[in-house]
Amino acid sequence: MAISTGQVTVSASPIALHSADDDGVIIVLNATQNVYIGKADVSAVTGYLHTKPDPPLHLELGPNEILYAVRAGAQDSAVTTLRTHNV
Repeated sequence: MAISTGQVTVSASPIALHSADDDGVIIVLNATQNVYIGKADVSAVTGYLHTKPDPPLHLELGPNEILYAVRAGAQDSAVTTLRTHNV
């Protein structure tokens, strides 16, 4: 199992929080501002709202699933991720 981390600036356009993985991935997500997460067309209408004071979000994604995010307000958010996956 490999561990990787990253930080992405999330703005008004959907951005991938990680790359596709053939084996799937467990991702822990934390954000400095409110963000919506979901698939490639994520928006305030289609996304899941993760708010800044919430504890880190833990998700298990299947093979080749990609998680995207957009900001929920006027301010960009720094989203930090911790990923574990099989190698």
